[in-house]
Amino acid sequence: PRPHAPTVRFSTSDTHRADNLGTHGAGLAHTPALVALAERGVLFEDALAATNLTNPSHIALLTGLEVRDHQIVDNGTPLTARAATLAEAFQTAGWRTLACVSVEHLSDKNSGLGQGFDRLLSPSDSTRSVIETTDELQHALADFEGEPLFCWLHLFDAHSPYQPPAPYDRLHYAKNKDPRDPSRRLAYPGRFL
Repeated sequence: PRPHAPTVRFSTSDTHRADNLGTHGAGLAHTPALVALAERGVLFEDALAATNLTNPSHIALLTGLEVRDHQIVDNGTPLTARAATLAEAFQTAGWRTLACVSVEHLSDKNSGLGQGFDRLLSPSDSTRSVIETTDELQHALADFEGEPLFCWLHLFDAHSPYQPPAPYDRLHYAKNKDPRDPSRRLAYPGRFL
């Protein structure tokens, strides 16, 4: 790092699809904060998740290893310390490192992703909202003031069961439709694989 080195923020969100974000011209999605962030930062327009599970996918992102190479295929097996992480690379280069995640299974105990982070903040059980996570991150940032910082922010609100707060819960529904109408539940014919 050099004097006045920029903060590098790595943001992940379970589970957005690019075609449902305003950053990619989605007509229905209203994501002005993400659009503004993409305009100021670096947007990877052709990126695919390594897998559809939170921990293995984030482990792939933070190690650069494919799932077949890191061999973690569930949300309960932690990464081993011998795997090098992006946070460790930033630490080695002299940056401070901070992570704030929204799900308990990304805690260091459950994921092993705390290696290389000076601090990894996670909920003690289950999940927490974007407001709770960003509030905790905002509070923690004060401890890193004026230092080169690599910061990972993970958000989970877009993940099923898709229960947005009002007024967003009715944003794409006609006034005479109820988005929580139990008679409109999705039916999955056949068997789950």
